[in-house]
Amino acid sequence: MDEIKALIDLVKQAPCEAVRFELLDLLFTPEELHQLESRYAIIKSLSLGQETQRELAARLKLSIAKITRGSHALKAISPELKAYFGEFFHE
Repeated sequence: MDEIKALIDLVKQAPCEAVRFELLDLLFTPEELHQLESRYAIIKSLSLGQETQRELAARLKLSIAKITRGSHALKAISPELKAYFGEFFHE
């Protein structure tokens, strides 16, 4: 986990958005970035609760299994993270 913390710090301390994107392009393949983007979309949409899992899978063109994995992951998060999502995604 030390390397993950260092990675987060590296991205956070980048001087501008362009450098942050360049870092992400360096560290992740296009497929890995797409997977991160998809996972974020799943977590955000499920947190907002405005679509069924099937609707979400159809809209994002992802398997229902991927959506279900995201749903199961959300059930295991701390109350603090759940509250943070509530604030962040409803802004």
